Amino acid sequence: MIENFKRTFNTIMFNKASRYKILLFSKHAVVNPLQVFSKDPKKFSEAMNSFKLHGVFKSTKADRHHETQKFLKEYIDTVQKPLVILDVGASDGTTSLQLINLIENKIEKFYVTDYSIKCNYIKENRFTYFFNAQSDNCFLIASNTFVFYPENKRLFNFFFNKSLTSFQNKSKTELLLCNHELKLKANNDERIEILDYDIFKPWQRKKPDIIIVGNLLHPTYFSNEDIYKALNNCYITLNDNGILAIIRNSSSSKNSEIERAVIYKKNTILKCFQQIFEINGGVEINEFVLSSKLYYLLFKSLKRSRVDL
Repeated sequence: MIENFKRTFNTIMFNKASRYKILLFSKHAVVNPLQVFSKDPKKFSEAMNSFKLHGVFKSTKADRHHETQKFLKEYIDTVQKPLVILDVGASDGTTSLQLINLIENKIEKFYVTDYSIKCNYIKENRFTYFFNAQSDNCFLIASNTFVFYPENKRLFNFFFNKSLTSFQNKSKTELLLCNHELKLKANNDERIEILDYDIFKPWQRKKPDIIIVGNLLHPTYFSNEDIYKALNNCYITLNDNGILAIIRNSSSSKNSEIERAVIYKKNTILKCFQQIFEINGGVEINEFVLSSKLYYLLFKSLKRSRVDL
């Protein structure tokens, strides 16, 4: 019963931009999702914090990965050749852009990826309807006053089922959920590529020298088996002696964020990841990365590949 109440309460939110927002419910309000259509990069990134896809908000803001990027820049400066970098779960690419600007002359290829890097939408009357690009399910409906999420599907459908049914055969407009400055940079620099990517699927492009996984692999979101599978994928994807950076931003008591991270190196002789650097106590999944089960999955994957051949 309590869970049903929570889902109902979280289905209808106030838009912070609304002049009708009631002070009593000011905490039950989200940043205006319609800012996603703004040309202002800051407003766009703020809007991303109201986008909830696959049960997770696309949290993003600048300087979240400052310490990790500082380490990566120092490491990259020691390498004599341009590198291929894969940023997984990059949200709108704000932190990717910061790293690109730091190491611009040392990039061979920089892939900015997220499973939900784009969506589709329809505007009708006072509402804008946003749809998942993979499943075509509606995950967000916004007006200038209210924001609706399908937390309580019965209530959500009560309000919008008729409209959503009528949209099934209508064409929708694609929206790239990516920082405007990054889009502009990618349009003018063929070394930068923005694309959707699922960390649980094989990587099909150039093998990276560095993989960055920020705020993605966490037991809250995925099962232990899924985390092992993703780590196994990272190991196979990386070039020999490549670097894996896993980052986790967590809230502090002072209403700010703490950046935690661990940097690993792929050891092809021992067939494992080895920890080489830690930031603020590291990440919760460190034992997963260093676990022998990862290598079991690796050999299992390699064996399956040989059978398929």
